[in-house]
Amino acid sequence: MESFAAQERKIAELQEQTAAIVETRRSQEQELERLRARRKATSNSGVSGPLASPPATLLSATLQDPEAREILRAQMVNNYRSRYGPFAEELKVDPEVGEKLVQIAGAGAMKILEAVAAFTDGKMTPEAALNVEAEAIQNSTNQVRLKLGEEGLAKFEVYTRAYPAQALVQQFDKQLGPFPINAYQREGLSKIIQDEPIELTCQLAGEIPVELVVVPGRD
Repeated sequence: MESFAAQERKIAELQEQTAAIVETRRSQEQELERLRARRKATSNSGVSGPLASPPATLLSATLQDPEAREILRAQMVNNYRSRYGPFAEELKVDPEVGEKLVQIAGAGAMKILEAVAAFTDGKMTPEAALNVEAEAIQNSTNQVRLKLGEEGLAKFEVYTRAYPAQALVQQFDKQLGPFPINAYQREGLSKIIQDEPIELTCQLAGEIPVELVVVPGRD
């Protein structure tokens, strides 16, 4: 009887977690639709070129304000520091090297945000925005290879692929409040998430690729 009750609880918890995934995905899709609608409205206005002055988005306004921009940059760096801290400890990465890498990652993330802001303001083409993202990712990869070597880069890529599932499990665990899932359930849920396409799990973890913003009709 106790075993049956435990299974019932596990099923209920997984259902709650699935509902959370669906809700997160719905919210992200709504935000993307708002960005696309703004881009379409700008394109239909017939105003283009250097004389165009479309209203700034919240993101572009933030990037144009020096103080707000620095706060945003610091947040990006802190996010990377928190994200890759366990990885750096596992590989015993020199703290100075690790800090340089998170600063590089933060700078790359800022460039990507600038490209998104420029696109939504009608000042950059989709192709140019995608190129900025690709260059930022390639630069980060090259820096990791330079600092950690090929073996370190391989471990970094494995860690990066696994991170979205780990982050989602942590989010769902927090949502359960005083009734968190146990280690067995956490491992099982992580495997289920990792079996999904990496593009989807990254989005659910809050990492929306530039392509979803700049390419209309992209699912």
